[in-house]
Amino acid sequence: MSDVDAERGIVRTATGIVEADAVVIAVGAWTSKLLRSFDRRVTPIRSVVAYVMPPDELAADWAASPCTMIETRESMLYALPPIPEAPLKLAGTANLRQADPDRPEPVTPQEAQAVLEAFRPYLPNIERYRVVDTAMGCYADPPDKTFIIERQGRAVIVSGCGGRMFKFGPLLGMEIAAVLAGKASAATLDHWGRPLDGL
Repeated sequence: MSDVDAERGIVRTATGIVEADAVVIAVGAWTSKLLRSFDRRVTPIRSVVAYVMPPDELAADWAASPCTMIETRESMLYALPPIPEAPLKLAGTANLRQADPDRPEPVTPQEAQAVLEAFRPYLPNIERYRVVDTAMGCYADPPDKTFIIERQGRAVIVSGCGGRMFKFGPLLGMEIAAVLAGKASAATLDHWGRPLDGL
């Protein structure tokens, strides 16, 4: 999607133009690039994760552990236990900053180390955790950290895509589809954030 006329439901893509009765716009960190009216409403945020190998004597404990989230007034951290496809994943708010999603930047060793240091109050032996890989992603973050779901003409715009969108995106998509198909009222979506007038 390179351009959209939300009022008329017209979408321009690399392969042509599509006109639809309803268009759902869920483009994450690119929301403010596609829709200039969102320029001050959502900020593209870059987030860094570190994949690590724990100390040998803790490997079995981590493999059997649940997903863990630590939230304080200053930060939010989470740890995802290892699975066959990926080692232990540590991430959080240690490296969040504004970024251009069209210009991805490689993760530096200093950024990976900052992720580990954020866990030091909870994992005092963090220096024994070895970074084996890193990754970064971009999200669209509104100031109040809520979902944005609203109607513009024929378009429904969905944004506010931090990690919570990975958790709730499938359910939210099903509820939006039900509303657009006339199988549910717009009030169905009120609990996600802002009400959808006229949907």
